[in-house]
Amino acid sequence: MPVVPDILANAGGVVASYDEWVMAKSGSRTKKEETYATIEKTLLEAFQEVLRYSSDHEISLRKAALAIAAARLLDTMEGRGWI
Repeated sequence: MPVVPDILANAGGVVASYDEWVMAKSGSRTKKEETYATIEKTLLEAFQEVLRYSSDHEISLRKAALAIAAARLLDTMEGRGWI
């Protein structure tokens, strides 16, 4: 039975906070429906990416999520000239 990785299962609040922060910076208010739509879109895309990686590499969803996160972190660090 597949188990959704904790980092993905608990990300809804973070996505909502970021969405509301972005909207507040622009001076507009966020409608609840818009925030929920953003959360749904973001988490579905993330889950599909994790599922695809898991299937392609024949590893658990948790390991796939960690591998994707580690790769993104390395890309960011390289892009900033830290490594």
